[in-house]
Amino acid sequence: MKKELLFHPKSIAVIGASRESDKLGYLVLANIKRYGYKGKVFPVNPKAEEILGYKCYQTVHHVPENIDMAVILIPAPFVPDIVEQCGIKGIKTVIIITAGFKEIGKEGKELEDRIIEIAENHRIRILGPNCLGFIDTYQKLNASFAESMPEKYDVAVFSQSGAVCTSILDWANLNGIGFSRFVSLGNKSDINENDLLSEWENDKAARVILGYLEGISDGPEFIKRASKITEKKPLIILKAGITGAGAKAAASHTGSLAGSETAVSAAFKKAGIIRANSLEELFDYAKVFAYQPLIKGNKIAIVANAGGPAVMTTDAVIESNLELAKLSPITSAYLERKLPPIASKKNPIDVVGDAKADRYKVALEATLADKGVDGVVVILTPQITTEVEETAKIIVALSKRYNKPVVAAFMGGKRVESGLKILNDNKIPAFNFPERAVRVLEAMYQYRNYLNERPNYKAAYFDKDKDRVSYLINQAEAAGISNLGDSLDSLASKILKSYGIKVAKSMMAKTAEEAAEAAAVIGFPVVLKITSQDILHKTDVGGIKIGLNNKVEVKEAFKEIINSVNSKMPEARIEGITVYHMVRKGQEVIVGAKRDPVFGPVIVFGLGGIMVEVLHDVAFRIAPVSLREAEEMIEETKGSKLLKSFRGGEAYDIEAIADTILRLSHLMIDFSEIEEIDINPLRVNERNKGVIALDVKMVLKEKKLVQ
Repeated sequence: MKKELLFHPKSIAVIGASRESDKLGYLVLANIKRYGYKGKVFPVNPKAEEILGYKCYQTVHHVPENIDMAVILIPAPFVPDIVEQCGIKGIKTVIIITAGFKEIGKEGKELEDRIIEIAENHRIRILGPNCLGFIDTYQKLNASFAESMPEKYDVAVFSQSGAVCTSILDWANLNGIGFSRFVSLGNKSDINENDLLSEWENDKAARVILGYLEGISDGPEFIKRASKITEKKPLIILKAGITGAGAKAAASHTGSLAGSETAVSAAFKKAGIIRANSLEELFDYAKVFAYQPLIKGNKIAIVANAGGPAVMTTDAVIESNLELAKLSPITSAYLERKLPPIASKKNPIDVVGDAKADRYKVALEATLADKGVDGVVVILTPQITTEVEETAKIIVALSKRYNKPVVAAFMGGKRVESGLKILNDNKIPAFNFPERAVRVLEAMYQYRNYLNERPNYKAAYFDKDKDRVSYLINQAEAAGISNLGDSLDSLASKILKSYGIKVAKSMMAKTAEEAAEAAAVIGFPVVLKITSQDILHKTDVGGIKIGLNNKVEVKEAFKEIINSVNSKMPEARIEGITVYHMVRKGQEVIVGAKRDPVFGPVIVFGLGGIMVEVLHDVAFRIAPVSLREAEEMIEETKGSKLLKSFRGGEAYDIEAIADTILRLSHLMIDFSEIEEIDINPLRVNERNKGVIALDVKMVLKEKKLVQ
């Protein structure tokens, strides 16, 4: 996408320009004129000679000059022919504001597909359809039907929803927040979020980027583009459609695929995207990232004029990934001298209820000067002696002197309104409640931590036998097999071994006698497990027996399994029973992967048993996973404490788990034929003793349940 065409057009045609002031064709043309666009403007309306002082033309072919951009505001059925005319005219960028395309169903999709085909033939870039348009404050260009133009500032915004666009613009005007570029994506028939991220990566007018998305056009490309952005600047996105119903609504809204919530969260984490969970959070994060210096650490000081709010703020800090700063002896001594005896000089600092602005100044200046403080939350409650406006002015003045973020919570309503206005007018993030103030600092620290860790996300290299895996997959496909797992002597087991993942020794048995002999060779105790292409959940059909200590027990268990399976699932095709050595020691974990339709392979880690099944204590990442990302996955789970010598217990081989996650992720990247892998359980031995897969399932894309 050429920058000069979307954001620097020298001439614009408004196709469907109208003389009626309530029509979009009038509103868009009026906006282009009202805000001082310096380029040439050509309204196209065969029934008018002039609109808003501009000469009108019957078609774009009647315009005697070159046209860089066309804005289309005519009924949907006529749009394809108009796009064709634009192509013949040589127009290279077209904005289709008109709705009535794939968002309304099959007929609309067919219409949109025709437009895409025409655009591709003429090498036209399309923004929309079904969009608000776009705004560029640097060019004084409002090519949209939004009612207002935001202030000029280095924040770029894109949104898939026109209604969200208008909400953001209205909020920005109320709070004095400025934007540079503002793009409504609509149906994303062509230009999408990835195009804009690529465009804005090195754009100095896009120092912070905000986005609202319902669906993501190309998951791997999105991660790639977003990762390049976040290396240089914050990228804050509100992703809607996270529930099943929400995803369905998103699809009906714009015809886009939402992607699973698990995959979206993993993708955002991988790319370093700051995720907003509501419009309120999006607005809050916009304030702090646009106007405050990026926090350097997670040590927070609190200055308040009441104990209750100070405790509330402390709770919010402790519950986040922030910490209360420990004030230096110099700071503590200074506060002892300057604050009254009843004031609390420790963090959180309580300047008490009768505090005027000068007492806030003492506490705030001292904490900002303390090298052990990374950011400050100022809490004000309106008491009888409180100087609301004067305190706000002091916060503004002191925040300019120190390269640390300062946020405020002026708790109340009417009495604190003037103070909040002073703070917001001077770009200090200010809220009515302390939890929001803490939340924006936590988001800042999350981004800072990502920047600090990013150099550790290095590609890993290890020995792997890709040729053997290709051979095994081809062998399975030739035989019509897509479920490669179950037996540890299966193709899945062989594939894991080819990537350096150790698998427990096993043998297949067709009879009870064969099972007994296999157990004697492998060594007692053993586990027996049914092997069937038709059975996924073996426990449900009595297909597993554990802790068998001699041949007699093995033979009896073999017969019991066969009888149980025949009774509960008589149609199942039984290949035999797998015998493998039972490992008693160690901790069981789960490592797996599933291919998401939007983002590709999603890697999962969790502790076995109740931690996964009941508590859902799992971590996810998008492949490929670096060694550091694998370590982070383990650290994120609450159950990870059990792996680290918890209460004097054994410390397990966490490094080996991370290595397995790493190898599994590369296997999924290298072989797109693999749809799903599940190593459950992976037995983890004590430190430096490695891991071993006790059970593995692997499904190829055909998804037929065959061993």
